[in-house]
Amino acid sequence: MEQLRAIPSPPPKSLTTSVPTKSAPRLRSISPGVPPDMRPRLKELSALAQRYRAKTAPDSPLALANDELTAVAKTLRSMGVPTAAIAEAAGVSYRAMARRLSK
Repeated sequence: MEQLRAIPSPPPKSLTTSVPTKSAPRLRSISPGVPPDMRPRLKELSALAQRYRAKTAPDSPLALANDELTAVAKTLRSMGVPTAAIAEAAGVSYRAMARRLSK
């Protein structure tokens, strides 16, 4: 059987590899972290928000802290900060922060 079309050349090698080697290490994107000046505020809001319950009055300091923590966390997440970094800065588990961000 005769070859009618030329065999295409292989595609160029990508910048990342599935298995890192000495000549081509696996590349990672650099994610921004939580700004250092926000860390104390996140801790403070987190401590108050942990005491928030559904029965809490909407204008109480606990409810306001809960809402502010959610807003700050969502803002950081939209800036590309990983959920794990936000959770660590707030002093809560990854699951707790992931649940808060999924609302």
